[in-house]
Amino acid sequence: MKKYTTFLFDADGTILDTTDLIVHCFRTTINHFKKPPISDEEIKKYIGLPFLAQCEKYFGRISEDEAITIRNFHRNYQLSVFENYIRLFPGTLSLLKFLKTKGCKVAIVTSRARSTLDIYLNHFGLSSLIDVTVTPEDVQIPKPDPQSCVHALKIMNESASNALFIGDAVFDEQCAYRAKVDFALVSWTHQPRSLFQNVTYEIQDFNIFK
Repeated sequence: MKKYTTFLFDADGTILDTTDLIVHCFRTTINHFKKPPISDEEIKKYIGLPFLAQCEKYFGRISEDEAITIRNFHRNYQLSVFENYIRLFPGTLSLLKFLKTKGCKVAIVTSRARSTLDIYLNHFGLSSLIDVTVTPEDVQIPKPDPQSCVHALKIMNESASNALFIGDAVFDEQCAYRAKVDFALVSWTHQPRSLFQNVTYEIQDFNIFK
């Protein structure tokens, strides 16, 4: 593997194992607002999209007021139960500590809102190991648009050629590709491999970076 000085990580599904949390909370939200039930696989399919984009996939077209009401219920419920469902993927903490000791720059580039991202990173003691976090609030157009990736590199004063984006979703791959950043796909992705067209590396576990 090429030696990189900068690592961009997606959050959900890459370093944070939030699949059970996301599925449980969307099922609860859907039931609370008496929307037609959908399968767990359908929920998993759209993990990685910004929240409101996910809502459109699950609920259809909704008004701005409905979206705010749904988002508030969903966020508050998620924060009340997250400790029971969330965990780190194996090797995450040791990898981030290793990259820190090597002087590498580390960013989180995510579709998760900052209000919950910061809580989850603090919960696992990751905040001090990350130089930059880029959420949908920081850009005009979130993933799969390249803005999030470009914004993170600009803050860190790093070039795309020195960076590797590690993610689990097609939205991550497309964001990296459009920003001219190499992309590493984690083996624990829920999405079919056939959907990915621009994968530089496929990684089985985080030990590959040590």
